[in-house]
Amino acid sequence: TAPDDEITYRTEKNDSGEERDISGNYEEYETVSTENINGNDVTVKSSGDSYYNAVWNDENSYSIDSSNGIEKDDMVKIIESVDYSESEKSAE
Repeated sequence: TAPDDEITYRTEKNDSGEERDISGNYEEYETVSTENINGNDVTVKSSGDSYYNAVWNDENSYSIDSSNGIEKDDMVKIIESVDYSESEKSAE
């Protein structure tokens, strides 16, 4: 990532079970697709080779947002590194 890039990770308890985007990023991107990462259907938003946003839901809602965009492999690594047991504690 670039030195001035800011990556924001958010999680929130999702009792409703509905798909929610908690990222706060409502920009439009060239591509919006769904990828299966770590057994989750993750909505990823990109322009060119840069990935800016990812959101997914289970009993919690999650988002990752990159201000300058990162490579797909880096976005996937961040998603795969989420410790769901810790996320559950912080979302309570």
